[in-house]
Amino acid sequence: MGCLRRLVSLGLSCCFWAAAEAFCHQVPNMTVEADFTAEGSYEFRINLDPRVFLSRNPAALAPLDAPWLLEQSDEQRQHTFQQGETLLNQQLRLMLGGQLEPWPKMDWRPLDGATGTLMHEETEEVHLLATLRGQVPAGVGDFALEYAKEAQVSLILLIRTPDAPDPRVQVMFPGERSRPVPVRSKVNPPPMPISAEIARQTMNPIQRWGGWAALGLSIIGLLLGLRCKTKR
Repeated sequence: MGCLRRLVSLGLSCCFWAAAEAFCHQVPNMTVEADFTAEGSYEFRINLDPRVFLSRNPAALAPLDAPWLLEQSDEQRQHTFQQGETLLNQQLRLMLGGQLEPWPKMDWRPLDGATGTLMHEETEEVHLLATLRGQVPAGVGDFALEYAKEAQVSLILLIRTPDAPDPRVQVMFPGERSRPVPVRSKVNPPPMPISAEIARQTMNPIQRWGGWAALGLSIIGLLLGLRCKTKR
């Protein structure tokens, strides 16, 4: 009986410490900050925990520390960034005016997940920051983000616009689409002045025939005048 109690106690202790260890590990997620300007430009900053693309069960992995990335060669590091870019292209869809917009070029840098600053040698939790910049197409009225249903973690979306400088926060789960937010599109350039030659070429047929008729009547009048002078 005493042996059974010791086994039960040992099993409970193992479960307790396993749960405690899992709880201490920050649950991986994704954060997207979307800033839109009055001139129609935008900037996205996507904070990505690399565990999201390294495992189909990211929460089962412990956070990755600085040596994980520092010990990679330049080629290996570029491959790591490419893995992150592939995942973002597969799981996040940028919608502008209800239309799918391709993601601009992504610039990557490693972060300290605890402080949000650049990674250093003592970093215990490495995150990757993707920065993207682009222009809202002319005529577009709103922005929304679609999150693929095959994603494994939750997503926090923060949106800033000139009309709402304080971030609007939305929490998204796989398979969801964010609430549309009005954004400003790029300003169309002023129309170029039309030269006299272009204006002449673009005259409608009635205007052109009217011009020729007036010229013809002027020539006829001139000829008649010359004829009358000749007779005299």
